[in-house]
Amino acid sequence: MPRSSNRWALVLAAGSGTRLRSLTSDATGASVPKQFCSLNGGASLLEEALARAAAVASLAQTIVVVAAEHRRFWQDALAELPPHNVIVQPRNRGTANGILLGVTAILERDAEALVAMVPSDHYVEREDVASAVAFLCSPAARAITGQVIRLR
Repeated sequence: MPRSSNRWALVLAAGSGTRLRSLTSDATGASVPKQFCSLNGGASLLEEALARAAAVASLAQTIVVVAAEHRRFWQDALAELPPHNVIVQPRNRGTANGILLGVTAILERDAEALVAMVPSDHYVEREDVASAVAFLCSPAARAITGQVIRLR
């Protein structure tokens, strides 16, 4: 898939996973945030989100926002990313602040960036459809710069 030089992906992976805490735990029974779990015995939700982001942007233009306290879960999964593309939140202050932190970092590097938000705590059954939608929305996003396009 062709990539625009200003197409970026922002993967959000800093959540604590409190709502599903009783369902997501490791072999010792310790709670694991859901983005670091697999729902089908394969890749974790974070790894699936990274694959989804790769359909939109290169690794060099993929930013991931994470939480320091989850380092043991994300460190290996993000090893291929440039270190400056992994942004560790100073504190978890909710999704909007995580988005602001990531978008600010992207805009500092590319003032003309088109940014696709990629949550890492969502399961997507049809990855091919999600990738196609992201790709098809790119021209529309370019036409209305400075605005947010929200798909429902």
